[in-house]
Amino acid sequence: MPDKTEYAAPAQPAGPLDETAALAAAKRALRAECRARLAAIPPEAWLHTGAEMAAYLTESAEWHAAKTVFCFVSLPCEPDTRPILRAALAQGKRLCVPRVLGGGKMECVVLPALSGLAPGIMNILEPEAALQTRLSPAEIDLALIPCLTAAENGARLGHGGGYYDRFLAGYRGAALLVCAEAMLTPAARIPTGAQDVPLARLLTENGLRDACAAKAGPAPGAALPEGGTL
Repeated sequence: MPDKTEYAAPAQPAGPLDETAALAAAKRALRAECRARLAAIPPEAWLHTGAEMAAYLTESAEWHAAKTVFCFVSLPCEPDTRPILRAALAQGKRLCVPRVLGGGKMECVVLPALSGLAPGIMNILEPEAALQTRLSPAEIDLALIPCLTAAENGARLGHGGGYYDRFLAGYRGAALLVCAEAMLTPAARIPTGAQDVPLARLLTENGLRDACAAKAGPAPGAALPEGGTL
């Protein structure tokens, strides 16, 4: 008599679509956790954090070597970047900041003075419409990259718009991942995919340090071996 025991087919490996969905879900979960952590940080702490970061940055070799600096304009829940912006302008560096275009795209616009900032389409301060001098990533010597959280290996998790992932994909200059110590997350807990670019150097309120990046290929800001190419 035939065995009527139900047969369960072996589970199939997750396909690309399943993996993408799982990665997106893991990122959403970590973003929610990090936003709860952000809510516990008082606003005045970001002023202190930003001032400490600026003090370390402006003494660094990356800063002294850079003639053109790209830096984000901080949100109230991010390290205050105004001291960095002011220092770049005061020292005669060419400063550019992001202007959001939508659809995950942004442009790097030269900012001659902080008075040239105005709320943009996402209510984030950005260059006013009259400022139209744009730079390509190849014209930038040093880029300061924001994140929602980061790890010691240079992995980062942003807010989900993909703006900096697209920028980093085509950028080959020096780059610093800006993250407060309170927002660092163990590397094993930050979900990353092929489009997520790790960075070689971290800037926190405790100073600059090398990231122990484990991914193959040079990260932005990493020194190439002799004779190597990007």
